[in-house]
Amino acid sequence: MKPINATDGTFQMLLQGAGDKPVLVDFWAAWCMPCRAMGPVLDAVAKDLGDAALILKLNTDENPAVPSALGIRALPTMVLFQNGRVQDVFVGTKPHAELVKALRTHTKKAA
Repeated sequence: MKPINATDGTFQMLLQGAGDKPVLVDFWAAWCMPCRAMGPVLDAVAKDLGDAALILKLNTDENPAVPSALGIRALPTMVLFQNGRVQDVFVGTKPHAELVKALRTHTKKAA
């Protein structure tokens, strides 16, 4: 699987559609170099976890409502949701292994 691009208009639908799967949302912007560095990492996380988790990418410049509502102040910020609730927040670049571990922990809870 690949990360899915979310918008202010599709965010809630995608979050609810995930059911009890963990959802990692990457809040990013094109001008943010650390955000761009996270792109391949998130692609690899999505590939490794397949259907067990959902990875969303939300461009904060094009879609300011959701990040504003969640109080996102720094980029990149990744928010881990499960059942529509925030479970964890990662600010800054994070290694592949840390993100996979966090998602697998929540995948086990969902099983």
